[in-house]
Amino acid sequence: MKNFFEFGVFSFILRWPAGYGSQTLYDLNVTMKALNGEEVSSSRRIGFRTTELIQEPYDDQDGSSFYFKINGQAIFCKGTNWIPADCFESRVTDGILKDLLQSCVAANMNMIRVWGMISKLQSKILLN
Repeated sequence: MKNFFEFGVFSFILRWPAGYGSQTLYDLNVTMKALNGEEVSSSRRIGFRTTELIQEPYDDQDGSSFYFKINGQAIFCKGTNWIPADCFESRVTDGILKDLLQSCVAANMNMIRVWGMISKLQSKILLN
């Protein structure tokens, strides 16, 4: 059995990295109904942007460039690696996570590389 979903977004404002423009998010609400009548719903906030990794050979030296274009504009990435906030998940609160993210904003970061395992709580804060 194949399932697919198609929907159109006709007009939206692109989401930009911190320091480059608006941080526009939209509400997405999806409800699916099974043949037996059971419904499953999910809601989240989403943004739209294009992301390109640019790697072009240099004319005057060995190697190639490595940078990102977001929404067609070259971006200077300033960021950090996100690791679990504490080895004991029970000590991590929404407030601690929001403070850590606010520290990134205050340091003018516009990219966070998430590696390793992140918990449900951390993904809720990071991905919203």
